[in-house]
Amino acid sequence: MTCLDCPNPITVQSKTGRCRTCAIRVVNSDPIAIARRASANRQKAKANGHIYGKRLLEAKREAMKDPEKRARIVAAQYQNSKAMWTPEARRKWFASRKASQVKRVNTMLAWCPPKWRDEYRRLLNRGKWRANTARKAIEDRIAAERARMTPFERQMEAVRNGAGISIKPRIVREYDFTLGGVSPL
Repeated sequence: MTCLDCPNPITVQSKTGRCRTCAIRVVNSDPIAIARRASANRQKAKANGHIYGKRLLEAKREAMKDPEKRARIVAAQYQNSKAMWTPEARRKWFASRKASQVKRVNTMLAWCPPKWRDEYRRLLNRGKWRANTARKAIEDRIAAERARMTPFERQMEAVRNGAGISIKPRIVREYDFTLGGVSPL
């Protein structure tokens, strides 16, 4: 059995003939169901008077009346805030944040060499360029620059960008003949 709205399979327990995703979408788009849910939530709030929040507040007030419990609560709060914002903790937090930003930029702009990223951002920030036209302009500039380079300069740029260097193998011929009939000379 498949859903009425999409090709997803449905279970035997389905009363609507829809998969879970489509059934939720239909219910959440029905104005009558929305009004009924809002009315029920208002009645619950009026009847309960936010009992849970009141209970928590009362428990905290009771704990703050006892000097020993109050001292423990205040000390714990002070220790947590003190440990959280030590210079070392702040340094670690900002370093991790910076690392995640760098990873995101490297992912989003993987197509763009690092030396062209500032130019790409400058084109976008001027406001007249969309991302696809700015990318096309940068790619055209990169292609023009590579066309002006010599093969050696292209190889050196590849090495600067992380390409490895390998030694070209030297082929030594020991015989002046082949079994295939093609001479190596």
